[in-house]
Amino acid sequence: MTEFTNAVEKQKGLQAYELWAQQIKSYEGDCWKGIRTKIYNDGRKEVYDMKTNALIEGEPRKTRRRDLINSNSFVKFLNQIGFYNE
Repeated sequence: MTEFTNAVEKQKGLQAYELWAQQIKSYEGDCWKGIRTKIYNDGRKEVYDMKTNALIEGEPRKTRRRDLINSNSFVKFLNQIGFYNE
């Protein structure tokens, strides 16, 4: 029964990573240009038009997932959700 424990723990960690990666890290607006920018924890960037709320451009993440999983902010998130306390 314990032969799958490592696989289950790895999958739990990947699910926690997906939850963390989808959260907004910062939200910036530029009224003069009429744009607002969302930056997510995984490094993705989305630029929207303020008037129409339409996506102008999207930028994929630049860093590898392995580097993000080992980052301090992800470890802090795991501590916040009590991942290691189960």
